[in-house]
Amino acid sequence: MKTEGEFNRFLGKEFRKMKPDLFHIKISDRFQNGVSDFLLIKAGKAVALEVKFLKKVGSGESRLLSHPFTGTQLSFFKNFALSGGKAFGLIAVAEQRKVYILPFSGIGTGNWSKNEFRKYAEVFSEFNYDRRVFSFNEVNELVSRLFKEDTGDGNKEST
Repeated sequence: MKTEGEFNRFLGKEFRKMKPDLFHIKISDRFQNGVSDFLLIKAGKAVALEVKFLKKVGSGESRLLSHPFTGTQLSFFKNFALSGGKAFGLIAVAEQRKVYILPFSGIGTGNWSKNEFRKYAEVFSEFNYDRRVFSFNEVNELVSRLFKEDTGDGNKEST
């Protein structure tokens, strides 16, 4: 995969394989600025997922994302979470064939330097803290993690 569009199409195909347990909608932000790329619904629970795609991380102090999380996307995440849904950023790195999950509360300003992200990626890959790193072929596991009871973002489901 070479582009975010290709990766989103890949995710959409993988999500469709999970029917009827998972319902997903691919949103076009051409018509609704700030709405996440995907809305996922499973067992009555909703997840908003904004995807960012990188060919490789690289190094240095330059910004990681050429298209960072925007203020309208972060605002959508906040409102979505306030209404009881869960909201995540997902950063896919083609060179590593890995996906990193970021709870919306951990996205901060929406971008980081390449070195900052490299440190983050190393820590989460080494310890796989709270299972937030997945390979491209672990989409089922990724979805299960997104719907897990405690997502680390302060948004716990009631039991």
